[in-house]
Amino acid sequence: MAPAEHSKTVDFGMKLASLMSAPRVSDVPTLDKLTDLELNHLIVEEEEPADAEQPLSYILSWIFRTFTLEVPDVTELQVPLHKIRYRDSRLHDKFAHLDEQSMVPLYDDVNCRWNWALPKSHHESGIDQLPDLEEDGDGEENSGGNLEFGSGESPLTQHPPGVSTTGNDSPKPHTLEDIFSAFFNITCAAVAQKKRTEVMVANSGAVVCTWSACNSVRPVKDQEVMRKPDLALLDDVEARWDTIKAVCELTSQVYTPTGTIGKTIDNKAYLLLRRQPWRRFVLLCSLTNGYRELQVHMYDHAGGVMTPPIHIDNAPNRYLQILSSVVFGSLECIGYDPSISIFTKTLRPAQLEDPTSRPSTNRPPAQGPQAGSLIAGTATPESALGTDSNMEMSDEESLPIDPPQLEIPQDPLRATFSTPIGRIIVNDHAYDILELIFLSQGLVGRGTVCYLARRNGKEYIIKDHWVLGGKDVALNEVKMLGEM
Repeated sequence: MAPAEHSKTVDFGMKLASLMSAPRVSDVPTLDKLTDLELNHLIVEEEEPADAEQPLSYILSWIFRTFTLEVPDVTELQVPLHKIRYRDSRLHDKFAHLDEQSMVPLYDDVNCRWNWALPKSHHESGIDQLPDLEEDGDGEENSGGNLEFGSGESPLTQHPPGVSTTGNDSPKPHTLEDIFSAFFNITCAAVAQKKRTEVMVANSGAVVCTWSACNSVRPVKDQEVMRKPDLALLDDVEARWDTIKAVCELTSQVYTPTGTIGKTIDNKAYLLLRRQPWRRFVLLCSLTNGYRELQVHMYDHAGGVMTPPIHIDNAPNRYLQILSSVVFGSLECIGYDPSISIFTKTLRPAQLEDPTSRPSTNRPPAQGPQAGSLIAGTATPESALGTDSNMEMSDEESLPIDPPQLEIPQDPLRATFSTPIGRIIVNDHAYDILELIFLSQGLVGRGTVCYLARRNGKEYIIKDHWVLGGKDVALNEVKMLGEM
């Protein structure tokens, strides 16, 4: 939807009817059925641009409109040879006469293919992973917003937590996802090196995102649905559905909306919007048909749009434009609402284990040994206490003891919130977001989110939702509440 149709209303209450929720989704087949029903006839496939000179489709031109960086031509990109860490026999022969510190082109414009060993099938072999060589320098190689030539992989990919090693401490064999995450990252590093000043200005004060393949072998921590994104765009040390910026899925098969790849993308769009309800839309990418056809999938609460496929070998500049826009563009380019800023992770550890818990009310329960015994329904055997059945009890000891006092839980809405989790702008007024108290279920709909907010010491409930019509329609609910 256009930004003009995205309205917010400030309210002092919440309708009880809006508390109805969808069935709990706890497995992939159930999620497949729900997304199939919701997205039926709501996925639009774009046609190729009428203008052959147009690098992007209409929808990508619109959502990337704030990205003004002039992306260099692919033939201008060069990297140190030792940064091309995945090589096959073609690359070994091509660069055999060069020193590892030599600068080499990242793209072979004669043969129209990348100087990176990109497989066309998950059965393909003969790709070698070279060790990462440490460069002599001043230690600023990967500091701050500088995405200069790192290893080609994100720090997460190089040493992912939980990855087992062999007895000689050598890492496990590389995976298909490792190859493509390193390829994406080295491409972005080459762009950043060529346009260093412009990239630093565009990302001033922001953390540069990198592609990670860590969760391609283990699910993102969320007990509601166990899903493993092939590649995740992250600016955090841990992949969580409330922090992942974008997702890319890989398959050697041709893309079909009803196939496995289509269902996978639908499911992950659902999880991203569910865990990040403050986003206008989410972006996902797919590399299909021998891992050469790139498509962008945009989902919002009205459905989805799928762009025409781009062959990354035959149209490298279009691939470069899309990748640069996603990684170096503002957060608005990948669906974040500029009027809403979330400072912290909204999923608490307790909610990762119990998805029915509310985001900000999963505080640890009060610990009490007496209450714990009562709740568990257990009793301590007399033998364990060392009690002698012939022992006489005094009159004082035989008196009944009062039952333990149970702690009455406090109303979470009456609790005080000292640290805001975010900020929202409504009618040019800034409100501190204290808690996410309600969000609608499902993928398609109004996308209603209710925040507990505070401004000038006074608390409000802000209802953020999609409406059909202009501002007058959006404010009609406020007028009705004012008349009640």
